[in-house]
Amino acid sequence: MVPDLVYDIGSHDGDDTAYYLYKGYRVVAVDADPTMVEACKRRFADEIRAGKLVILNVGIAAIRGNLRFWLHKQNRPWSSFYRNPEWADEDCDMIEVPCVPFAEIVAEYGVPYYLKIDIENADGLCLRDLNPADLPRYLSFEAGPLSFYGVCFLVTLGYNAFKLIDQTVHNNPKIGYSNEDCLQRWTRELLSWKWSVTRKFNLDTSLLGSIWRATRNIAVLPTAKEKTQRNGWIFGPHSSGPFGNDTPGNWLSLEEAAYNWLHRRFKHPDRGTLNQQSWYDWHVTKIEGYPNWDIFCGVLK
Repeated sequence: MVPDLVYDIGSHDGDDTAYYLYKGYRVVAVDADPTMVEACKRRFADEIRAGKLVILNVGIAAIRGNLRFWLHKQNRPWSSFYRNPEWADEDCDMIEVPCVPFAEIVAEYGVPYYLKIDIENADGLCLRDLNPADLPRYLSFEAGPLSFYGVCFLVTLGYNAFKLIDQTVHNNPKIGYSNEDCLQRWTRELLSWKWSVTRKFNLDTSLLGSIWRATRNIAVLPTAKEKTQRNGWIFGPHSSGPFGNDTPGNWLSLEEAAYNWLHRRFKHPDRGTLNQQSWYDWHVTKIEGYPNWDIFCGVLK
């Protein structure tokens, strides 16, 4: 493992890459969308020249070759090698993109300290190429419908600590709650709705938003303002947020994380600690002395 290296697999507009560079890491950024890649090359021209950043315009696939890639015109982060059957023809363009196995990138640039994966239904292509003898200290990937299979696979590699990170509240104060407490659940759902409306109508950049922030800053206690400002970074709307121990909450055992995720996955909104209206990323690491899952791993193998 290379301790100062981060992979941004699915770099999109480069907001995650910018954060990793800000934190002092060298970055390998990968994206299949040539328009986004060219924009990032302009944005990070100085970092590329300084050797702090490598940007690769490739897709991740099981074998090397060119594959069809659908660019979504209205929502670029949805672009994928797997076309959503609900997309109308006028919603997307098809291009061909060169693809390589994830293992080839690791062989050339090394095993990263943190591996961020967000490549729309293809995260598993990266997970399957991980080498059990040399693993990232931290990794994250999108918590989609089938993502728990990936979690179970990572357990067989030795990972034993997990978090599910709400992707809608990176810039908001974190509020711990339980769906099993009705008042806390209703409060969290209201905050989630308010956050969604704010993002949808860009209220943060409006005059109303400026007036609201000015009024709030006058009313908020100093300790609360300091807590919000300690973050040190404003994450963009498509950002994966912080990683490792900078993520909110405690690391969970597989059993605890599965309890939360499966209740959300199968739509039991009165159980667990995950908001049904939010979307999540899995964050994974290995902690020495944490619950021993050797028996579980033996079953999976």
